[in-house]
Amino acid sequence: MNMKITADDITVYGKKIKKPSKILAQFTVVICEQIEIHGFTVSISKEIHKTFQEMIWIQPPKTIPPYWKKIVFIRDEFLWMDVENKIYNAFRELNINYKSREEVDINDIPDHF
Repeated sequence: MNMKITADDITVYGKKIKKPSKILAQFTVVICEQIEIHGFTVSISKEIHKTFQEMIWIQPPKTIPPYWKKIVFIRDEFLWMDVENKIYNAFRELNINYKSREEVDINDIPDHF
């Protein structure tokens, strides 16, 4: 049996990281209301995401250092794009204001501050 998973078969929900550093939020992806995969993340990126035009990086679950390795890999590129899009939409709904985290040059702070 060759079953095809579509975007309609996928549900995503997430939560903000309480003390965010580079990772801003974590997400769970549910497929066909049967398979639940935890550990997808949205992080601050050094590059602009080609689709969403924001400085974010959406990653599937991975092992911990020193050997970072994806433990979930979606082979169908279009299905990955659907999952990524659903994660991005859920991320936007969390209203995380990560853009306000600008770096400050210590020399720009007045002495009397």
